[in-house]
Order: sequence, then structure tokens, then C-alpha cells
Amino acid sequence: MINTIFSKIKTLTQKQLKDPTENKYTILAHTCEELGEASRAMCIEDSSRLKKHKQLDEPAKSECVDLAICAISLFFANGGTHKEFELIAFNKLNKWDNTFTQNDDKN
Repeated sequence: MINTIFSKIKTLTQKQLKDPTENKYTILAHTCEELGEASRAMCIEDSSRLKKHKQLDEPAKSECVDLAICAISLFFANGGTHKEFELIAFNKLNKWDNTFTQNDDKN
């Protein structure tokens, strides 16, 4: 299922980049916009005093999916492949996992 999602994101990214008004920098801008929307939704859901008067358009988890889609699209727009994503992601995840091991060793 995840491969189908990645393939769809890559196909849509390629379509988007055929539009002369779109490029990897506009995709970056869309990604930043989605980050802001996810942040706003989380603040509203967490009853932030600064955002409690705002209406929630979509739940935070939905906004996080939008953010992930944009980030993956940005990866493909920068020439990434499925295999590269997999290799880079596993390296990053192992690095993240190692931070817990290092913290456990200190305790």
C-alpha cells in the first residue's frame, strides 16, 4: 500500500512540475504552508489560548498527512527515487533509534 502511495505522489509531482508556474521551490512553499496548517490544527486541538477562537478546518493528523505528502513530493522533485528514499529513511531512522540507545547508556 505504501508503495502505491509513493508512486502516486511521484506521478502527481511530475505532473505538477510540468506546469510552468510550479517548481521545487513552489513545492517547498506548499510544504511550509502545510506545516503551518498542521501547527495551527495542533494548537486548536490542544486548546492553545492563542488559537482557541479559531475554527478547525481539518484535524491535526490529517494536516500531518498533507505535510508528509508535500515533503515526499519535494523529495521526488529533487530527483529522489523510491530506493533512495528507502535507504535514506532507514539510515535516518537508525540514527534516531541510536539516540535512545545512547540516552539509555547514560542513565
